[in-house]
Amino acid sequence: MPGHAVGVRLADMDDPAAELAAYFQARTPVPDEELIRLTSAARGAGHSCADIAAACQVQRRQDTGGVVFGPGGRTAHTGAGLLYQATQGAVERSTGSRRYPPLARHCADCGQQVIDRAATGRPIHVEHGHADRCRRLRRD
Repeated sequence: MPGHAVGVRLADMDDPAAELAAYFQARTPVPDEELIRLTSAARGAGHSCADIAAACQVQRRQDTGGVVFGPGGRTAHTGAGLLYQATQGAVERSTGSRRYPPLARHCADCGQQVIDRAATGRPIHVEHGHADRCRRLRRD
């Protein structure tokens, strides 16, 4: 694990977004299962895809080279879109699932299994599965 990457404090390693960012800072390839785990954990902890991309300093396709496989497809070429697409590809490869498999995660606010359907957008539109009482949805 690249937890000793320059610029990443070990105290931050409890944050999955910081763990993922360490891979990008070290320019170390992220195994598919680790990309899925860290992205899901970061999303579950309340980080948006844009927050995760900013932590990883991903703004364009070149920023992902050699660290994550892909991304391809038609997702908007924002940092959030590129990381979402790379993670979606990792789920597809690791599960042998159909094209564009859902990205599931746990919501810390309502405790439900949530499916991310897009990298950006209002939670009520792109995060399916929240409980009606979920604070995240109420904030939306």
